[in-house]
Amino acid sequence: MAVAFVALASLAPWRAEATDRVALVMVGEDYEKFQKSVIGVKRAAAIAEALHAKGFSVLFSANAPNARARAILLDFSQKANGADLALAFLVGHVAAAGDESYFLPVSAELHAATDLFSRAISVSSVARIAGKAKAGAVIVLMTTPNFEIEVPDVDPRPRYAAENPKSVATIFSASAKLPVSRIDAATKQATDAVIDLLQQPTPPLAVLVRAASADVGASFGAIPDANLAKPTPTSAAATDGPAGASLLQQARSEAEKAKAELQRAQSEASRAQAEAEKVKAEAQAQFAREKDAGGHTIENAARGAATPSIDESQLGKRQRERIQERLKQMSLYTGPIDSIMGPLTREAIMGYQRSTGEAVTGYLTPEQFQVLLPGGKE
Repeated sequence: MAVAFVALASLAPWRAEATDRVALVMVGEDYEKFQKSVIGVKRAAAIAEALHAKGFSVLFSANAPNARARAILLDFSQKANGADLALAFLVGHVAAAGDESYFLPVSAELHAATDLFSRAISVSSVARIAGKAKAGAVIVLMTTPNFEIEVPDVDPRPRYAAENPKSVATIFSASAKLPVSRIDAATKQATDAVIDLLQQPTPPLAVLVRAASADVGASFGAIPDANLAKPTPTSAAATDGPAGASLLQQARSEAEKAKAELQRAQSEASRAQAEAEKVKAEAQAQFAREKDAGGHTIENAARGAATPSIDESQLGKRQRERIQERLKQMSLYTGPIDSIMGPLTREAIMGYQRSTGEAVTGYLTPEQFQVLLPGGKE
């Protein structure tokens, strides 16, 4: 099954010393389960281009699903380690639970507050990554997701109780006191202010923080004493001007590719689900026919249909990961070890069931679960 991917424009620094200043700009606009973010790829690309013009080594990500977003964060973590300054801009929908706020990748789907742990990115974890540099900041330009059905204990306003690393500030364009209905408008204003400021020749980081939070946002941690001015060239080899297409052009092109790949993956997942339902129905019909005929010997497919599947809601996160690991060892599972029982995991289970001659449903029976995880161990 095809797996959707997303744009990652990783720009080479203009000069050698520029690698001492790194930035991540991650934007979600076209959400699968929520309305479109009002702060889209175009504004985020303007931020990335302005940072690049000031000599930052920039990672730019548009409309990344969960797995891809986490891979990009790993890349940013490696680049931030030991850098003089690391900036992270998270642009898109945010939700909070407990004392933490989470940035939502475009693939995020929430039914419970605990879904945020595996399907979203905690802002404090990005702050810890920025803390690998000598100084850093995480700027969250947040918009509000629309929940068709209210998710208990999930709030679209920011919450943040984490202790930031030394010399790292975390800034939200909204605060817990701001009415939800005003968050998107406040973030539009903050984003435009950030873009205008970054186009100034020598903007201090402290002024950027004030622009991002304005009078209605929130700031946490110490604001580093840093200037975002473009470094002075130190070598005759230094040259000006980016090579190739602009970030915005790349983002648009790659976002269209990502959207097409995502639609294809969703279509294939639907076909796989339909196949599983068809096979399950056929097995149930066969079982009913044999029962009516008074037969005592039941085919494997019918026997599998008669056996109820395990209640996956009772499985722990590690148990779900172990199922994925065992299926990967059997060369049946090709996705990430993320404990999410999604289309890739269903397809791998169906492959396992085909290999054993049992009913192909995509859902494990208790006997199959015991074979994959003897004793049901964590």
